[in-house]
Amino acid sequence: MPYAIWHYNYNIMAPNITLPKKQKQKDQGHLLKIRADNTIQLILKLKKGLPSNTFDIIKSQLKITDQKLSKIMHLAPRTLNRRKKEGKFHLEESEKLYRINLIYFEAFQLFNDEIKTREWLKRPSKALANYTPLEYSDTEPGATEVINLINRLKDGIYN
Repeated sequence: MPYAIWHYNYNIMAPNITLPKKQKQKDQGHLLKIRADNTIQLILKLKKGLPSNTFDIIKSQLKITDQKLSKIMHLAPRTLNRRKKEGKFHLEESEKLYRINLIYFEAFQLFNDEIKTREWLKRPSKALANYTPLEYSDTEPGATEVINLINRLKDGIYN
């Protein structure tokens, strides 16, 4: 099965370009490696539910607490414990984890550095009403605005 990482960019789902070996080892832009040949396969994987260890992968990479990530996901601690016991998340929770992964990926493409990416995601931004990009990404419209901000920064527009 071919390996593709799908990400949302300018309202189009597009596969990540395969990088040369040296770059590929350094590229940490995606926290989750989701195998999907196309958008429908990605949707089906999200509907099936991401594995419960997905939460820990994202939490560890972002260096945030269970409570912080649960708050961003609007996920009660008891629900999180149930999902960990069940071994997978439901569709809505999987979409939220994927959205956080996407925000990380887009920010990493801007900074090309894990530490700078994490710092930026956790630093309040005037462009986001003094919320951090992670906090602002707790809803779909907020996540869209964070991605728009990242794209403006990529284009050199700082307002």
